[in-house]
Amino acid sequence: GGHTYRLGPFVTTAIARFEARVAHAKTCDSASAIDTLRSALGLVRGAPIDGARGFEWAFSEHIVAAAEAMIADAAHRLAELYIDAGDHPGANWAALQGLRACPGDETMYRDRMKACHLAGNFAGVEAAFEELCEFIEALEPYDALHPETVALYECLSNRPSGRSG
Repeated sequence: GGHTYRLGPFVTTAIARFEARVAHAKTCDSASAIDTLRSALGLVRGAPIDGARGFEWAFSEHIVAAAEAMIADAAHRLAELYIDAGDHPGANWAALQGLRACPGDETMYRDRMKACHLAGNFAGVEAAFEELCEFIEALEPYDALHPETVALYECLSNRPSGRSG
């Protein structure tokens, strides 16, 4: 009876659709999970609420951070499923979708390095590592990057540790 507007039950958001697909993928076998997670990550066009004005509250309420974490987790899970299936293009796509929402995420770069290695693309492993170093502006990546990232790079590139001392 008042002057309150309410949204109908069919009004939704991309992040709500994304979240529902990710939740569904957790109940699926690997093949179905791949399809479901790929569908979810197909919704990613960039960082959550990127470029929108008037949504400062979404940052202060940690909604954006939660959405970024959910996207990164889904992208990593999909990349792992693709790698397990021997599908390096799919793994690379998943990692790149994750990076659209979470630029500089080391897990996504590790997934890219693994996908390139799976393809026998050692130059791609180097390129992914170098891109990450440029993103974080690391002059000395062995000090700036997570040890897991450095260890993976050394393993996949067959390079000895760059640590001095």
